[in-house]
Amino acid sequence: MTPDETQDYLRSLKGVVATTCLTGSVLEEYATCREEMRVRAVTSGFVNIEWRTFNGVLVEHARDEVCAHALSPNPQAAQPSYDWLLQIDADATFPPDALERILHTAYVKVPDADVVGAYSQLKSEPFLPTIDTGSGTWEPRFPGEGVLPVIRTGAHFLLVKTPILRRFGPPWFRTRRSVRPIDALREIDNFSRIRNDGANVLAGDAWDSLLAEAKRQGGGVESPVGEDSGFCDSVKAVGGNIYVDTDLVTGHIGKRNITPKMLSEKMREREAHVRAAMGIYE
Repeated sequence: MTPDETQDYLRSLKGVVATTCLTGSVLEEYATCREEMRVRAVTSGFVNIEWRTFNGVLVEHARDEVCAHALSPNPQAAQPSYDWLLQIDADATFPPDALERILHTAYVKVPDADVVGAYSQLKSEPFLPTIDTGSGTWEPRFPGEGVLPVIRTGAHFLLVKTPILRRFGPPWFRTRRSVRPIDALREIDNFSRIRNDGANVLAGDAWDSLLAEAKRQGGGVESPVGEDSGFCDSVKAVGGNIYVDTDLVTGHIGKRNITPKMLSEKMREREAHVRAAMGIYE
């Protein structure tokens, strides 16, 4: 498609931009960013969009309400539902063109995407971004690394294509406690044997490797899994694709606005401490 055809295609998609808010009110910085983004979207011809705020005592309930709404009949058009939803937390900051950019990423750069997140950082030190490419933890990634395939990310600024929501749920967003790997493998082994005349159809080198690692870890410990990571786990479990666009940077408003510069400072601090512990000084 030509650039003009691409823009026309993106404008034709129906979506809902949803503010998720637990307190019933949004921060001034967020409200300014949202209004600037809305004005730019309308000016650029992105008018096939509903703008809503969803409140919830628990964040997972607010996020699920957004998903249910996105799958409901669209009152603004004679269509059965929306094509996409964009959840934005009410303590986020973002550039005016953020909506157009994340749509372009999701539908043009990586059209196989089911979920795309922006570069969003935690409020707590060392301000890691919610990027997990397969390590099982948030990783010290920085802006400018392009679009990364991930196994999970946060829902601070998260675009979801609605077809993936029909492949699991409701509920979609739920906190949980993770099970020990050895327990999970035992349950999978048992389920396969029950369904396949006593055989584990997954048996082989890959299964043996996982089993050996689970045994090496021993009993392990249960750990809490947040509602956004739980959502990503479910997306991956049904074969979905998740990406993070590290070129689209959002802020996280606490007592101060969290930015990538703070992550750089903390990483340099951590490296200096390690070098000092080794007797290396500069």
